[in-house]
Amino acid sequence: MPVSIVVGGQYGSEGKGKVAHFFAREMKASFAVRCGGPNSGHTVIDEQGNARIFQQLPTAAILPDVKLVIVREVILISTFFSKKLMKRAWI
Repeated sequence: MPVSIVVGGQYGSEGKGKVAHFFAREMKASFAVRCGGPNSGHTVIDEQGNARIFQQLPTAAILPDVKLVIVREVILISTFFSKKLMKRAWI
């Protein structure tokens, strides 16, 4: 099973989220893995043309047939994460 990993060396704001989303969509990713903590916000356009902003989850979480994996060392801000789930902002 091939694996693609996007790594940045600028501590953010270099476009990793958009690049990762592009490859996940084009390569028909099966899984999206969240490691680390919150980010400043990755904005992608969903299939309906709506802008979606992700700060806690990988942008690939909105792609069809992608399973989301959150590893146990991840830092989630529970109140923010709960609000996103309640609004279904990432689905």
